[in-house]
Amino acid sequence: MNLNKYSRFKHLLVDPYTKDSLTLNTNLSFFKNKNNNQYPIKQNVCVFINQKEINTQNFNYIEHYQNDGKEFDYSIEYSSKTTQYEIYRLYQTITSLIKIKPNITILDVGCGNGWVAKEFVKKGCNVISVDISFENTSRIINQIPDENHIALMADSYNLPIKENSVDYIIASEIMEHVIDPKLFIKSLFNVLKKDGKLIITTPYNEVIEHSLCIHCNKKTPKNAHLHSFNESNIKNYLPENIGNYKSFRIHNKALIKLNIHRALYFLPLKLWLFLDKLVSYFYNKSYRLILVVKK
Repeated sequence: MNLNKYSRFKHLLVDPYTKDSLTLNTNLSFFKNKNNNQYPIKQNVCVFINQKEINTQNFNYIEHYQNDGKEFDYSIEYSSKTTQYEIYRLYQTITSLIKIKPNITILDVGCGNGWVAKEFVKKGCNVISVDISFENTSRIINQIPDENHIALMADSYNLPIKENSVDYIIASEIMEHVIDPKLFIKSLFNVLKKDGKLIITTPYNEVIEHSLCIHCNKKTPKNAHLHSFNESNIKNYLPENIGNYKSFRIHNKALIKLNIHRALYFLPLKLWLFLDKLVSYFYNKSYRLILVVKK
């Protein structure tokens, strides 16, 4: 892979902790700040997590999700056809919120299976795939080795991205996992350009289930979901200097439980969204909330 592409993205990257500008060494093997602190490029991934800064709270989220990336391959397709269809419509909905223009930059936070890079790199967009897991980022960058695509191993609370620099940010099915959703949104909002758009998706009004962990013998939330969001409480997590925002729900539970969504696969997205909303008027239960914040 041609690592020279990192030179093209260099103007967007900063030290995640000091926010100082970075220089790229001549053999393209690491970035460094003015104090000569280095951030290596390993297997085509820029590593921006300083092990000294790893969280030491009761829930060590960095260690947890690094181990999660080692144990689970998120590039594998869901076995359930119903789930595959849900994800298909979710991706479609997110994509519809992005206006494609030459050289726009899209930041994919918690990039998981890399669907954002797969969808938008081919359309001429610059995509930055960010994940706390080295396994996820290295898998994605090697599956999608495009000149318009880079991968960063980084913490969403300490993004190595210059403020006011990216056009779109996608954080899909991530916020329910983070310790501090308000700080999470603030961190993303800071790197968004003026008139840029932040798109967040999360389970809607989820009743979080717990089980007793066999290792620590403490209550553990299912799927590591720490928070539940709806149209009302989502407002509490938004930054004060927000431009405007909207939230809406998709994936009506009745349509999914009856497998009607699969039967409506052929419908254009706008018609499907209309039908989904119409059914929610009578059966007011949905699976997902989508938040769109404009700076």
